[in-house]
Amino acid sequence: MEIFDRLDPDILLTDIKMPFVDGLKLIEEVQKKKRHLKVVILSNYDDFAFAQKAVKFGAARYILKSEMNEANLIELLETLSDKGREEAEEITTLKIDRENYLKDQLFGKPANDDFLPSALSSPPKNLFQNANYILVKGFCETSQLTDNSRDMLSNTVKNIIEHAFSQSVTVSTFYKNQFYFTSIVQFNEKIKANLSNVLDYMKQLIRNIKQYFDVVVQIGISDRGGPERFTYMIAEAELARKSCFFTLNSIGQYNEMVMQNGKYVRISYTKLSSFIDEDRRKELTEYINEIFNRLKRIGSYPIYNSAIIDLLSIAKSICETCKLDQLPSLAPIKFSYDNFSAMPFISDAEIYIQGLYDTISEAKINHEPDYS
Repeated sequence: MEIFDRLDPDILLTDIKMPFVDGLKLIEEVQKKKRHLKVVILSNYDDFAFAQKAVKFGAARYILKSEMNEANLIELLETLSDKGREEAEEITTLKIDRENYLKDQLFGKPANDDFLPSALSSPPKNLFQNANYILVKGFCETSQLTDNSRDMLSNTVKNIIEHAFSQSVTVSTFYKNQFYFTSIVQFNEKIKANLSNVLDYMKQLIRNIKQYFDVVVQIGISDRGGPERFTYMIAEAELARKSCFFTLNSIGQYNEMVMQNGKYVRISYTKLSSFIDEDRRKELTEYINEIFNRLKRIGSYPIYNSAIIDLLSIAKSICETCKLDQLPSLAPIKFSYDNFSAMPFISDAEIYIQGLYDTISEAKINHEPDYS
């Protein structure tokens, strides 16, 4: 296998019975590494059962050694080489078409605040096999990376996923100093792409990324389904990824999520304002902590967004009412939602909001504005 890995052949000639390895077992192992490998079995066994097994294991030809000569062998290799080139070209074209479809779905249409296109469409017929797939969406915060490091990160993700799953397609983009990638992996119980292996490879991917890049990684995995469900699976994987925000996990699975609907976290302007006016810091901290605990329990990103906007709006209003809005420590940028776009976990948002309200409380006590 070391020689196979080093040479990366397109055609393999093997016998069935060999001193150290069984030929059929060898075929099974090498095709896990290279699914489109052309295999020719040269054997002395004139037995239909052997030939039947060989074809079942993926052999392109089963030839008796007694029927093979140099001219026949050269002709066979040339035929397989030509066929291999044609298949490789078809595979490359198909892969490009699949990537273009995925790019169009994710990046070619207007996106909403959740970085999901507002209109999705199913793939054209024959673009994907009628099989089960899993859709994976990933995110890395990359504001601290150089351009070269970002390119390396993008290539690392694509190479690892496509090496692990030959029947996969991966696209990626950078958006507001954040790296997003999406992969469609064909689900196959008999080969590699079962859910357990997908999870294992995603964990390996995260380890590899963290080994070379100091970034937070979050990955969401959709429920499985056919091409007709891709439009839903894109949203499922995104929701699963965003569940990491609340759980502090690196991987979220849609089929394990408990969806919460119709809930809203009410935030009281009166309470927040009175806590600041009366310098009741402990109660202010506890109230904000209670808000975030409820957000964590609900685990809904839209509800979280709404709560953050409310908290920022209330904080800004209190500043304006108390005439604190001209202080450098409470500049308008402090109340921008953009400050939260790169936060990987809800605990980071809580720390920011607690700090903002503490700053307002401190300013309210210590600052006497003079607008004369």
